[in-house]
Amino acid sequence: SISQSFGKGRSSYMTISVDDLGAEWMTSQNELPTEGGLLNKINKKGLLTYTDYHFLFLLMSTPRRYVDMMFHAFDVSADGIVGAKEFIYIVAKIANVKTDPEELMKSENSGLIKYLFGDDLNGEVTRADFDKLQAELIGDVLILEYTRYCPMEEKMTEIDFCRHML
Repeated sequence: SISQSFGKGRSSYMTISVDDLGAEWMTSQNELPTEGGLLNKINKKGLLTYTDYHFLFLLMSTPRRYVDMMFHAFDVSADGIVGAKEFIYIVAKIANVKTDPEELMKSENSGLIKYLFGDDLNGEVTRADFDKLQAELIGDVLILEYTRYCPMEEKMTEIDFCRHML
């Protein structure tokens, strides 16, 4: 994280300005140790907001066979395509955010929203995009968990595997 690279420790934080959100130094500090990856792509677009976190956690914890149902919950217009307005409205309800969804639409801090719908929020997401997003997210989390116990070049021991499973 950013605070760790500046030597402030885990319980400290650093205040950043709005101008720093898209800065190169900011994105480089938040990059994961893997090349590419969903979370690195989102990082290049902006930070994860509270609602972004809720959506990604929901997506990651939903079994693959139920992703279709999840997609249909977001597809309010039932046209097979989720627009930014539909997405933000449903995510705000799921996260129980008291802010007006229109305010969230105007916010430019969400890396996930920009990644999914583009900077102008005119993009669309399909059922296949939900599947791909879930697969990439689970892959990133598994890589993070693996590298927590050993560098990518080494093999994980059985003991570390058991510790991870517990």
